[in-house]
This record gives sequence, structure tokens and C-alpha cells, in this order.
Amino acid sequence: MNRYVNLTIAVIVAVSFGLAAYDVWVDATAGGGATISWIIWTAAQRWPTIPFGFGYLMGHFFGQMRKA
Repeated sequence: MNRYVNLTIAVIVAVSFGLAAYDVWVDATAGGGATISWIIWTAAQRWPTIPFGFGYLMGHFFGQMRKA
């Protein structure tokens, strides 16, 4: 197995927990109008390509792929 696989997994987990902690902190201090999800939802209403891009990205991540 590639030696960077565990590092990549650790970075993904760390970034995910970091963003979640930031979102909870922002919600507690500034209110719901400044959270990551609120900003993305508001932007998606203005630019519908944002949810399309997320859907495309999820299809890329979880779609049918050949096993290496």
C-alpha cells in the first residue's frame, strides 16, 4: 500500500473535524447565518452550479470505478 494513504486519511479526518468544530463555534458565537452550511445554501440559491458541482463530485467519489 502507498505510504501516503494513512497520511491522506488523517488529513481528511483532521480537516473534517476542524470544519465541524469551526461551524459549531460560529453557530454558538455569531448565530446560524454565518455557518458553513448557511453560506453554501445561500450561494447555491444564487448560483445553481454549486449544488450541481457537489453532485458531480459525489458521483466522482462514489460512482462505479475499477478496482486497482
